[in-house]
Amino acid sequence: MTLLATVTQLFQHSPNELHPLNWLDTLIMFFKQVIRLGGTLVISAGACVAFLRYVRWRFHKRARDEFNAIRLHFGQTILLGLEFIVAADVIETTIAPDYYALGILIVVVAIRMMLSTSLSKEIALDRVNKD
Repeated sequence: MTLLATVTQLFQHSPNELHPLNWLDTLIMFFKQVIRLGGTLVISAGACVAFLRYVRWRFHKRARDEFNAIRLHFGQTILLGLEFIVAADVIETTIAPDYYALGILIVVVAIRMMLSTSLSKEIALDRVNKD
């Protein structure tokens, strides 16, 4: 078989037939979605708990320290959820189809990391002010 015939045959197949590890890409994408869902659930659950604690605090007129504790706990929950979501984005980069998709993922991860850093600093300041 000549080289030209081999190249011609390559273009006659679908990309899925040419990629022998397509099942691995699917498995990686599944785990990425599970991890991202976990991060979303952590943030959602933290928001619900913080809201309920805030309502209880608001109607019972408790001390200001408890309000700061609610904020601190909610900030920590957001950070944990963001770490899961960033991990999912990192996993996605392993199967990025091109440099454009990789660039977009890098920008998204950078924005989330800056948000995580600023939240961490605010939480640290709250802890210092609390003590």
